[in-house]
Amino acid sequence: CYLCSKDRGKVRWRCVLWGLGIQYVFAMLILKTQPGEDLFEFIGDQTTIFLNYASKGGIFRVWAGRNEWSLRGRRPDDHRFGYSIWSFSILIPTVVFFSAFVSILFHLGVLQVIIMGISKLMFYTMQTSVVESLNAAGNIFVGMTEAPLMIRPFLPNMTKSEIHAVM
Repeated sequence: CYLCSKDRGKVRWRCVLWGLGIQYVFAMLILKTQPGEDLFEFIGDQTTIFLNYASKGGIFRVWAGRNEWSLRGRRPDDHRFGYSIWSFSILIPTVVFFSAFVSILFHLGVLQVIIMGISKLMFYTMQTSVVESLNAAGNIFVGMTEAPLMIRPFLPNMTKSEIHAVM
């Protein structure tokens, strides 16, 4: 950030050091401790199980009503099967499934509580602006295209550096 900054004297080192420190703590927790490794392996396994529901649904959607699992003699797990069938049976259903899940959490108000908690933590520790913190926390769950929609009312009052951080 220092090398790319237009005004290097205004770099907020507390934000930079907190960001690097948090990354270092997570790296040490995951790489150097068995409980940390077990915890993140468990989270990864649960995420894989959760996303596999979408894959199973996608394969069912593509192959429902067919008498056999073949397309010109090829099975879906065959490497020659083709990207287009894979994308319609695995990739797109996963995106739709996760998007629907996030939408349900948003509708129930769960996502707002989680995002606000993360953004408050970032605001107090890193001293980033409320808008930057809200956008960064939203990026975790709703993605880089939807997160700026959460801060849309604040855009006219944002500084150039805040807009740069959001983009």
